[in-house]
Amino acid sequence: MRRAPGGAPGGAAAHRRGGQERAEKKYAEAKTTLHKFIDQYPKQELITTAWMGVASNLESLGKNDEALSTYQRLATEYPQSFNAPLALLAQIPFLKAKNKTDDVRHICETLMTQSRDSLVQNEALRELTSLPQPQVSVHTKPQHPPPTPLALPPATPTPPATPASPALSQPLP
Repeated sequence: MRRAPGGAPGGAAAHRRGGQERAEKKYAEAKTTLHKFIDQYPKQELITTAWMGVASNLESLGKNDEALSTYQRLATEYPQSFNAPLALLAQIPFLKAKNKTDDVRHICETLMTQSRDSLVQNEALRELTSLPQPQVSVHTKPQHPPPTPLALPPATPTPPATPASPALSQPLP
């Protein structure tokens, strides 16, 4: 039997068993099986897939807060895994239900910069454009009418200047 890196021959079988239980809608059993797999094989390459299964089973059991925290934990503890973007996306419906639009916006923007040219980026863009636009609160001074210009006295003609001395009216040599 082939041994998975960081795991044991039975690791993949336990992981598969959790998937089978989920397919049979035995969500509590599947969650328990996957938790055992996680505890026994913490370095196994399927660990993030097991965490996604746990979160999905919690969701199916109606334990949405636990599911959300599991998705958050996965995305935080395994940020470079192939499941991290999926765990981020999975958080969005829960956060929307809690009216945490800023958190949803942050996740979408993160996915759009970190998951370029992927289906995840497309889904993040779709979610982002479905959000209400943020309300910009600009504090400005109250608008007052412009000040009335001061009335200038009527212009009076200026008398021509007369030279004070004949020397000043002479051109320079």
